[in-house]
Amino acid sequence: MRRWPLPRRWRKRDEHGASAVEFAILLPLLLVVLFGMIECGFVLAEKASLSHGVRAGARYGSVNLYSGTRTCGQVVTRAREQAETIGMQEMDISVTVKRGASVVCSAAADSPATGSTAPCTGASAAGTETLHVTASYETDFSIPLTGIDSPLTLESTGAYRCEYS
Repeated sequence: MRRWPLPRRWRKRDEHGASAVEFAILLPLLLVVLFGMIECGFVLAEKASLSHGVRAGARYGSVNLYSGTRTCGQVVTRAREQAETIGMQEMDISVTVKRGASVVCSAAADSPATGSTAPCTGASAAGTETLHVTASYETDFSIPLTGIDSPLTLESTGAYRCEYS
């Protein structure tokens, strides 16, 4: 037989405001995940842009047959121009141009593109020589509320076979 009223421990507890407390506890974690996803999206966009730039630069330097000879400085400039995106400036990109294993020219970040050598001049008709354009870019990877704030170096390489001229 039950006795009325029910004992205090069996009574339904008042839960007003519990969801607000749970939300306040989880909000920082949700914000960290959200800002982390946004920052990773920016880094992936920069990496994709850098990859596009080196491929465009390598193709630009390897195609000499119809438009005349292009210099190494022009290849570096083309790679930088094509890689530029939001938050990523042209002069912040380091570019190295190689023909086979030997370096034809390079330009560090914040230095102008120089080099009057044509990277694919004298290529053989066999088409075995390859022009490699490598670019690197240092980005700031930071996620608010976590203390994660470190530089991250992105690097990409594009390669095309030299056309003979």
